[in-house]
Amino acid sequence: MSEQVISLLPSFAEVVGRRWLSKPPEWFRLHVAKGFLWLRQLESDLALLAGKVPISRLGTCYGAMLRDCDGFFNTIFEIHGATLLASIATRVKLHAPLAEGSGRNFDVRAETQGYIVNAESKTRTDNFPLTVPRGPEGHFGTRPTLDPHEAADLGLPVRRPVVEDVHFKETPESTEIRQRLLDALSQLPASGYNLVLFGQIQGSRHQLERALYGGEFLVFDHNHVTKQETTERGPGAFTPGPSGDPFERLTAVLQVCLLRFSGGSLVRAYELYSNPRANQPLPSVVEAALRAAMAQWTTVQESEIAL
Repeated sequence: MSEQVISLLPSFAEVVGRRWLSKPPEWFRLHVAKGFLWLRQLESDLALLAGKVPISRLGTCYGAMLRDCDGFFNTIFEIHGATLLASIATRVKLHAPLAEGSGRNFDVRAETQGYIVNAESKTRTDNFPLTVPRGPEGHFGTRPTLDPHEAADLGLPVRRPVVEDVHFKETPESTEIRQRLLDALSQLPASGYNLVLFGQIQGSRHQLERALYGGEFLVFDHNHVTKQETTERGPGAFTPGPSGDPFERLTAVLQVCLLRFSGGSLVRAYELYSNPRANQPLPSVVEAALRAAMAQWTTVQESEIAL
């Protein structure tokens, strides 16, 4: 099997090492047995990235990460995000040092249109309510849309389920996502065009939007004829006030979705969320180039994906 994998995935083989691939662990054999969808995408990304970064450097940055079972899919998303940026860049540096002598780095430094973009990749898997104990009728639980602390600040009650055996998760998914974004921001430079590549392994884009623009706490009809709705939202990473202040260094969030459809195809979808309160907004020429690449790489609109 190893020789076949090496012949089909030469860039991947160079990065993880042919010696490791000659006797791959069982978890990797299972990935191969289930099909090459993820590996084909990874091979394509590595081959493109190798046009901007020496293959030896790809091995240094990603080899150990791809040989690790727990981090395998996280690394696929990191590489895909880096490749998307590299496709519009003239120069790319992977795992760039945060500061000289700091011993810390961030995932990608890309120069495009004469501007430097710094990017850090984070992934999120939202399995709720499958993570709660299974009951007689399956997995069932509830969680708030608005963070309880922010709801209290707004004078809004936090209602728990009336049924006692329903699992209630105190922290909404949007709060978990905001923490992931803060973690990414802590690894990025203090200034510059800072981008978070947010890999949605499993979950809904609506949760990311709640994290950025606040959770809905009131929705009502604005026009009974057109059925236009007006939504009141709580604080978010991109809203004025204390919740948004720590994110002023964040230029934008680029959501990356790589999903396997039941038909056996791997689809790509992207969404770029620019921070209206960013200290340094993304230059228009960079945003245009990035959106053009996203449109070219998209295989299905995210609105068509049932999440």
